[in-house]
Formats: sequence, C-alpha cells, structure tokens
Amino acid sequence: MSSSSTASSDARRWLVTLCITVLALAAAAEGWLRLVTAKRDLTASTLIATRSGQLRAVLLGDSHTFALGSRLSGVQNLSIPGANLAVMAALGDQLLAHSQPQLAILAVGPEMFAPASLNRGDGGLTEGWTPLPLLLAQAPLARRLIPSLLSRGSGPEDEMAALGVGQRWDQVPETRRTVWTRARVQQQRPAANLASHPQLTLLRELIGRLQASGAAVCLVRTPVTELYLAEIERYPELHLYEATLAKLVAETGARWVDSRTMNPPLQLHEFLNQDHVNAAGAARYAPWLQQQCGHIQ
Repeated sequence: MSSSSTASSDARRWLVTLCITVLALAAAAEGWLRLVTAKRDLTASTLIATRSGQLRAVLLGDSHTFALGSRLSGVQNLSIPGANLAVMAALGDQLLAHSQPQLAILAVGPEMFAPASLNRGDGGLTEGWTPLPLLLAQAPLARRLIPSLLSRGSGPEDEMAALGVGQRWDQVPETRRTVWTRARVQQQRPAANLASHPQLTLLRELIGRLQASGAAVCLVRTPVTELYLAEIERYPELHLYEATLAKLVAETGARWVDSRTMNPPLQLHEFLNQDHVNAAGAARYAPWLQQQCGHIQ
C-alpha cells in the first residue's frame, strides 16, 4: 500500500473518530443541561413544599426513597435524588421553620455514608461529576445518533436510565448485574471515618430537632438486591455503619426500620437496578414501610 493510501485511510479514521467524539460531547452536554434543570426544578419545588405549612408526616431521602413517589399515605415525600445528609438536614430545618410534623421518615442507607456523599456539602445537587452514560441517557440526540452505545452501556449508572434493559432488574443479564453491582458497592460502601464525620453530627442534631418539635422519627435502611447485600457485607466498613446507626438509635430513641426484614422480601423483578425499586417494588414496599414506621393520628 502506498504512503498516500495509508495517509488517506488514517485521515478517514481520524475524521470518523472526531465526528463520534463531537457527537458524544454534544449529547453529553445536552444531557447535563437536562439533569441540571431537572434537579434545580425538583429542589425548588421541594423547598416550596417544606414551607407550605401543616405537613403532618414527611419523608426525607435521596433517589432510593424518591422512587416511592406519593405511595405513602398522608406522607409528603421530600426526597431529592442525589441528596446527602447535609441536604436532608437543610431541608429538615426549612420544614421545621414552617411545620411541626408528627412523623419524620429519614432514609439512612449505607450509601448515605459513602465518602463521595459525606464529602459533599448541601450547596448544590449538581456538584461533582455525573457519569457520561447517564448524561447520554438523558439526551434525545444521543438516543437518535448512537443507539448502539446506549443499548450496550458501560457503567453502573446506565441501568438507572433504563436503556434497553426495561424497568426490571431481572431482565438484565446476570453477568452485567454482577459487574454493575460490584462497581456500585465500591462507590457506595460507607466511609471508614463515618463515626466521627461531621455529617453524622448533622443527622443526630436533625433527629433531636425533629423530636423536640414533637415528631416521631423513623430511620430507614433502604432495600437492595441480595447480590448487592452480599457484596457490601464483604467490607468491614458496613459493620462500622451498622454499629454507628445502632448507637445512634439507642442514643436518640428513634425507630429503626431495616428493609432486610421485609417478608416476603422484594424480588429481582421489583428492582430497577441493584439498589432502587421500580414501580412494582415501590407499590409493595411503601405500605410495608408505612406499617413499620407507623401512621399519624
């Protein structure tokens, strides 16, 4: 092959690579804008809800409880995907400035104590970076131009956008479930210093303020799949999390609800991914959770 042919072939490959890169970046930018806008609007509406007054029962959490929607009877769901303990404390303060709830349900699963969550403040849910596959998932441009990339997926966040895998975790191939779950656990395992972390103090103080206002407080360990549980139990940090939460419950007198005790347990087809319930799972989990936490009078 002549040098001119080789140069021409190299140029074509370079051009194709450049085009794909530009399209991917454009799609990611579109997805980022959509996510930022959605989180901003959700945060604004949640803050408005905390100021509405006369909220008798509330649920504070992240995406793990956001999925429950309005299925908890008489409970205002103030969960925000991406929220951490600092965000929950800030929302709790807003709430208490306008209402005296009788019941406050707080989601405090292990992921709330992951280093990435603990080290993020309450100043913005758009802090940090969002995985590229999730950004692409939000972008119609990407769905139109590179469907093969989206259907294949490349990371633990892909399934959250239900890209070609449906809304049921059991429809995802087992090997992919295993890879994604291990990656998720690596990302979400509790921090080794959680027992002395300032955000644990925020949680303890929030519980105290809620109880002082007359609210019963229910701390909830949110549901995960059996594989997720098996993976995270391999890490000593999980046992530190369990001991820390047990001590917190003993100190505050809050009610503790461990979703692992749900009987019969949630099945794979009731999960969207390894640690988020889908609509079917939410429909069965919500009444169980409400029964465990109690109903307001």
